Parts: sequence; structure tokens; C-alpha cells
Amino acid sequence: MDKYSIAIFKDTETNMYYAECMELKGCFTQAKNIEDIFPNMREAIELYLENNDHIETTENFEGIVSLEVKKYA
Repeated sequence: MDKYSIAIFKDTETNMYYAECMELKGCFTQAKNIEDIFPNMREAIELYLENNDHIETTENFEGIVSLEVKKYA
């Protein structure tokens, strides 16, 4: 079983969650709540791998980090 990194975003206008697999170009999903984003992403990755003869990967992906920056008033 392989592991993949996903980035999760929330659209504040629609309150929908969106996820992107960072290693597989063009592999996305969405969900109404955060709990559903993970099974949806798993299914999207499985379908992507199953239905692509040529899988485009992002080989230079290093990871996602949070960076805290002080605000200046």
C-alpha cells in the first residue's frame, strides 16, 4: 500500500472542502464536510491509478508545512 500527501482547502463562500493529491497531477476531490474528504480522496486516488495509462507524478513535492508569521499593524 502506497502513501500519498493531500492538501485540503475550505471554500469559505460555499463551505465545501476540496482536496488535491500532491503527488498525482490532476487528482482532486471535494466534500461537504471534513470527515468525507478522506474516503473521497482515497476513491479519487484509486480511480486515478486504475484509469490512467500514463500517470503523471509530481516528483519534486517535498511536503506541506504551516508557517507562523507575526502581523504588523
